[in-house]
Amino acid sequence: TTKIFVGIALFVLVVGPTGFILSFGAEGIGTYLTNFFSLSLFTGSAAGDDWPQKWTIFYWANWMAWAPITAMFLGRIGYGYTVREFVLFNWIVPALFGAIWMTIFSGTALHMEQNAEGPALYSLLQASGPESVVYGILSSFPLATPFIVLFVVTSFLSYVTAADSNTRAMGGISTTGISPESPEPGALIKAIWGVTVGAVAWFMVSQGGIEGIKTLSQLGGLPALFLIVAVTVAVVRVGANPKRYLGKVDAQPAASGEQP
Repeated sequence: TTKIFVGIALFVLVVGPTGFILSFGAEGIGTYLTNFFSLSLFTGSAAGDDWPQKWTIFYWANWMAWAPITAMFLGRIGYGYTVREFVLFNWIVPALFGAIWMTIFSGTALHMEQNAEGPALYSLLQASGPESVVYGILSSFPLATPFIVLFVVTSFLSYVTAADSNTRAMGGISTTGISPESPEPGALIKAIWGVTVGAVAWFMVSQGGIEGIKTLSQLGGLPALFLIVAVTVAVVRVGANPKRYLGKVDAQPAASGEQP
């Protein structure tokens, strides 16, 4: 799916307003670097602006709610790799791709809206919600129908992959006997977590829509915050005195001709 998403981004970049997207991206980088600290600490209280609560604080809570499970998953797939490789492929590369993806699609959307190209995206946003805007953008390109089908199928596969990874991580912390040699939890516990998460998500979406999911994420972020603080303190204590908490590991001499 990663290669398909890269192909979709390149297709939009080439077929869309390439010059505007590149100029828009450069300007965005400058604005981001210039206003990083002011926007990071902006609360909106003085101006009566509720944007930080609807966007920044919501995403903080959402990330904290998923941080423990995501950390378990990343820890599992990172086993056997160096710290440099882990940071590069799990933090830096995804963040860069996310920035490039948002630059391409947001630049295309702004150019279409400013020049009245394709459907009226703002009207589409007001009428059908934010998830409909991407289909409005894709519908203005050549081969729109098969391209939209490809986008939907790839998004579905991406969601299923993420859901499967998270159920494995949740199953791993809900059972015993997990080790690097036997990292998989039992099928039953994975099925229980999968059905539970799916049922809760369906109920919240059907009853409260996207706002219901946001509320659930914010509620989950609060207890996760205390868990993250406790884990951080534990990591600092273990790092300061590893022998006390991990025990003394006897180094095994390397065989002749092997690297230690």
